[in-house]
Amino acid sequence: MLATRIAPPRLRLSDIIARQPLVAKFERALDVTLTVVTAPAGYGKSTALGEWYLKLRERGIAAAWLTVDDLDNDPGMFAHHLVATIDHNIPELRGALHGVIEHRMDVDLRITSTAIINAIEATGQPVVLIIDDLHEVSHPDVLQVISLLANSGSCCLHLVISSRSKPSIRLTKLRALGESAELSARDFQFDREEVRRFLMQTSSEPFDEAFVDQVYERTEGWVVGLKLAALSFRQDQRVRLPQMTSATSLGVEEFLRDEVLARLPTDIADFVRDMAIIGEFSAELCDAVLARGDSMRMIDELEARQLFISRVGQSGWFRFHRLFSDAMMTIGARAAPGREAELHRAAAEWFEQKGFPGRAARHAFATENPEIAASILARVSRALVESGRGATLVRYGSSLPQELLDNYPALQLDQVYSLTLSWHFSEARRILQSVRANLMNGTRMAKWRAAGLDVDEVLRKQVYCEMQLAILRDEMVPAEALARQWLEMEGNYTAFDDAVTQTSLIYAQREQFDCRSLAAASRARAVFVDYGNRWGSIWHDCIIGAGYLQVGNLERSRSIFQGAFDTALEIVGRTNPTTAMPALHLSEVLYESDDVEAARALTDEFLPLAGQTGLVDQLVAGYQTRVRIAALDSVGAALRVLDEGEEIGVARDFDRLSAFLVAQRIQLLASAGEVADVRRIGALNNLTGDIERFAPARNMTTAAAARAFAAAIVAQIENNLSAAESLLGRWLRFLADRGCIRLGARFGILLAQVQIVMGEPKSAHRTLRTALQFGAKGGLRRTFLDSNEAVRAQLQQMRLTAGGADSEIVPYLSQLQQLMSGNSAPSIPAVDIDELGGQYDSLNDRESELLLMISMGMMNSQIAEETGLTLGTVKWYLQQIYAKLGVNRRSEATFKARQLGLIR
Repeated sequence: MLATRIAPPRLRLSDIIARQPLVAKFERALDVTLTVVTAPAGYGKSTALGEWYLKLRERGIAAAWLTVDDLDNDPGMFAHHLVATIDHNIPELRGALHGVIEHRMDVDLRITSTAIINAIEATGQPVVLIIDDLHEVSHPDVLQVISLLANSGSCCLHLVISSRSKPSIRLTKLRALGESAELSARDFQFDREEVRRFLMQTSSEPFDEAFVDQVYERTEGWVVGLKLAALSFRQDQRVRLPQMTSATSLGVEEFLRDEVLARLPTDIADFVRDMAIIGEFSAELCDAVLARGDSMRMIDELEARQLFISRVGQSGWFRFHRLFSDAMMTIGARAAPGREAELHRAAAEWFEQKGFPGRAARHAFATENPEIAASILARVSRALVESGRGATLVRYGSSLPQELLDNYPALQLDQVYSLTLSWHFSEARRILQSVRANLMNGTRMAKWRAAGLDVDEVLRKQVYCEMQLAILRDEMVPAEALARQWLEMEGNYTAFDDAVTQTSLIYAQREQFDCRSLAAASRARAVFVDYGNRWGSIWHDCIIGAGYLQVGNLERSRSIFQGAFDTALEIVGRTNPTTAMPALHLSEVLYESDDVEAARALTDEFLPLAGQTGLVDQLVAGYQTRVRIAALDSVGAALRVLDEGEEIGVARDFDRLSAFLVAQRIQLLASAGEVADVRRIGALNNLTGDIERFAPARNMTTAAAARAFAAAIVAQIENNLSAAESLLGRWLRFLADRGCIRLGARFGILLAQVQIVMGEPKSAHRTLRTALQFGAKGGLRRTFLDSNEAVRAQLQQMRLTAGGADSEIVPYLSQLQQLMSGNSAPSIPAVDIDELGGQYDSLNDRESELLLMISMGMMNSQIAEETGLTLGTVKWYLQQIYAKLGVNRRSEATFKARQLGLIR
């Protein structure tokens, strides 16, 4: 970026007029949260603010300056500039915010504003942030961030914004609280004494008080008018004051033409008109654009003449006053109509060559020639993507006509890449469809070849983008096919692209229960390391670590996630969404290892960062873990987390996230005895009826497993126990065959629960032994500790013999039993395994309903009124329930039902 953004205009001593009343009004900014400066061009807003900014720094008050322009309509670019100016100007915060913008493809403005506020609050000192020329920005996300900063309630942040027009931010609350100050054009008008001092300072010639009165009356204290008067007076001591009555006077342009340009040497006048078109300029840029070698001499001459030129930002860069620049452009356009486009094109090519792709695109589009704009944008599109300015690329690209874009498929595919990374899937898919259609169009292909395009390379890039979209959309079956297709295609490719594709293939296979390629993942990771792409290694580690968790290797997955988390903290800090990826995976492993509080801390901190970018994996891991932690507090708390997660799943169309959270909701409600809610949710999600359709099959993904798990619970509630047992048994064998230990343990526990309800304790015992074998291999804990009370009861009473087939799981079971006995869940008296079940048949729907009612303490008469049954029928049903449970009274039935997990 150009450093001109993060410093005020450099002031000459001749520009500075002591204006104590105005300074006092600026000082008020230190007492309020927000100060809004609004005035038309030419009133000296930037000059006055720049002077105050320097005084603040001289007094040791932390202050940062940001001048925005239309490039800041790219939210990522604005975030980068905002953080960069704080980092550059405030030593106490240097390096504190690098993590927010280091990996700019996932910059989130809300997160950026929160990080800025937190960092400033941590200093405990006043920090002034000045944002100048806010009228240049119209993007609603950028304006919302400024509103967030202004309304943050920070005790340390003092925000000052300067604009030609009223900014679109919320001021009502701040006004009501007395936390805002507003300055208008009237505050910047010079009074008569200031006019006199200004004229004395800018002219070596004497003048009388009548002249001061005349200038003050005609200019109305307007700063640019005063400068024009002083300039004219220096030239011939005759001032054409009637034309300069206000900032909106139509005579200004005429005055500048007749009294300024006409009096300049021709070469300097031409230089001024040309550079007014370019905007910010340096001598090197001027030499290149104008094909000359004396631009520095010309600039020195302009400075000597004090011709509305200011130094900006880094050394060697300049700009004209905006009003002067606008007038010069208008005059130049009349004199040479085609000159503007020619200059912008030359500037675009210079900025492209110097590595400023955003500036190059800006000047290219200023030519108002779509052909030129498209050509230059196509050349800088990859640089825009790699520097994290995908939003700029998409904004410019979307303004081009489709028939022109069709000539630049690589540009379109770079747009797809940017849109995919920011989860704008529908637009990415639309562009891909357009490129795909062109690849099947013989006429278009011939045109591409005639233009020198490598059609095979376009096809390879298109497949690569299709694969990336499928991966981030969590569409793993097509993602695997596309990855294989790309790897088999001929053509040039980098080792980096190959590593991305290999990792994507492992990811897609893992989600289809094939984890055999995990051992080969180190080769791809080495490529990311060799390329110095640490973000790539984090992305890779999150995929591979989740694979080891699926096969039940908690120790290996924890090590991988911890390493990725440490790397993310080092390169981007705690406030970047990149860090949320390994953090949420790590929280899942910590929770499974029964380190609940550490897991809680990670989900509390990082789950709010995970909703904008990254892999679906992080959302599934984060929300599943957060729900399980919340459930330890209350069912209501867990349901609120589920609501939040399911909202993201629906909004982003993430099928896997939705499937897993629906399964968690059904399991949670079933455990709480909310039978009606389970049936309703099951029906809404098409989980009722014939559950054979949920049986495992080829090309199924983990989302299908989640739906099968949920369908089995619904079947159990519906008293369709044999079907549930059959489905769960098939999934248990399927998962065992593929080494998917963690899911296998979950399915085994649910199968054992169904078998207990069926009155088959010995079958349940055998199933739990299988689940324990899975758990022992991976060191799983919470999977068993969070299980249904009936299962927990059976686990607590299991007695296995060391030295036999169970020797490997005996110490593991003993550890679980110790944890259960110290768990906060209600203790369950010891019951012999043969006494736990076998004396009862399955309950039908009506019996299940009445059992829940008696557990709630309802009397027979209340039950009769609620259900519409006669009192005699209620008593008859209760006798059936007692008989099936092998008990004689209400209290025993409730106790036994809780043991069996039928109610809580």
